[in-house]
Amino acid sequence: MNMKKRCLILVLLSVFLGLAGFAEEQKPLRRSIYMEFWGPSNLYGIAYDAGIKPGSKFGYRVGFSYLCGPEFEYCRPRRGKQVFGIPLEANCLLGKRRSKFEAGIGANLGIYTQKGSYWKYIYNADAGAIQRVERATVSRTHFGYYLFTNIGYRYQRVSGFLFRVGISPSFHFGGRHGIRKTPFIYPYVGFGYTFK
Repeated sequence: MNMKKRCLILVLLSVFLGLAGFAEEQKPLRRSIYMEFWGPSNLYGIAYDAGIKPGSKFGYRVGFSYLCGPEFEYCRPRRGKQVFGIPLEANCLLGKRRSKFEAGIGANLGIYTQKGSYWKYIYNADAGAIQRVERATVSRTHFGYYLFTNIGYRYQRVSGFLFRVGISPSFHFGGRHGIRKTPFIYPYVGFGYTFK
């Protein structure tokens, strides 16, 4: 084989490998934004979810969540708790088509505000009775966390509608900042959009 043929083969091989590499880089990066109800988002939240690189089954999510406790009246803090959280998760999607099995593990880091109220009483000697004087409110704000896992189903296209549903067991390692969720397992459902 003469030198011209070798050079031509080398150039064609280089072009082919370059195009193959370019095609590999052009695989879409999985990116989406969605609303989530329950699960790691407590009551509801919004999250950004993405793959770690184009074509990878591994990814992550970062979000913002909110919860107002059952003793809040229309989510106005009178008694109970209010939580602003940041769910962080590493996840994996298994499946080659639009329907995928999703699994993830993460932590929800939050600011917890607990409020309560009580009545102050005094003894009125003239009336010979105890009288209610005023209502006092106490509030305590602290940092808290819990760890969670996600196990569920995800419908995700390359671009367009996204749907998620599953269960999310939660736990913590103790300490004064660990938050115990009751019940231990929460369902979750999410709706969103995947974009390129």
